[in-house]
Amino acid sequence: MPQEVIARAVQHTDPILIAKGRIEGLSYLNKFGQTGANVDAADGLVDVWEGVDNANVDKNYTYSTTADIDSLSSSNNGDTQDILIYGQGIDNVEVKQTITLTGQARVALDIPLYRVYRMINMGATDISGEVYCYVNGAISGGIPTTPSTIRAIITDGYNQTLMCIYTVPANKTLYLEKGEAGLVGKLSGYMSGTFEVRAPDGVFQTKRTFGLSSSGTSYVNVLFPIPLLIPPKTDIRVRVDSSANDMSAIASFMGTLEEC
Repeated sequence: MPQEVIARAVQHTDPILIAKGRIEGLSYLNKFGQTGANVDAADGLVDVWEGVDNANVDKNYTYSTTADIDSLSSSNNGDTQDILIYGQGIDNVEVKQTITLTGQARVALDIPLYRVYRMINMGATDISGEVYCYVNGAISGGIPTTPSTIRAIITDGYNQTLMCIYTVPANKTLYLEKGEAGLVGKLSGYMSGTFEVRAPDGVFQTKRTFGLSSSGTSYVNVLFPIPLLIPPKTDIRVRVDSSANDMSAIASFMGTLEEC
């Protein structure tokens, strides 16, 4: 094995150096989300993201097929914060852009997106409403009137998105090291869930299943001693199904991104 490969493998084991950006070509991914207390027995599998608990959005996430995600607005006219948006263009190259809210009025993104998977409030004040990133269309009070056009949400009180949804950038490989899921609250019932990936032009494939119960295991922690390799341009999602109404779940996955 070449010495540079051995040296890189040794460096790869030090997460602190990766977090500090001291190892060229490596970065760390921590993706997490929650459903809110709105997973019902009749829903079937739903994605772990804010849309489950938001009446203005479909519970299951809708993916764009073109770079048509181009709009941002808040449900509160007083929100004028800078919002940092992480996403990708149609070529799956990661794009970061900071857009200033103008309350309930639509603001166009500088760069239209094919994927969006994180938004963060970069302002000095808390967001008072809900912030929506969406495909341009009719809005009412800053909220898109067509639920399927919404691609990301910041819920009041969190100041960033909580969506367990991600797409590996075109120039990176993800080495998945850990996944977690848990029940929130103690309602009587159980949930089952899946960790799924989708290659470009493919279908979602289940790579891991898990179960949660209010009377048993309410939290699962899955470690991958040998990381699961997830190629560039792969969509990733976590989904849950419930035996009872008004159940709530959280989930996350973590790993190292390597430039390729």
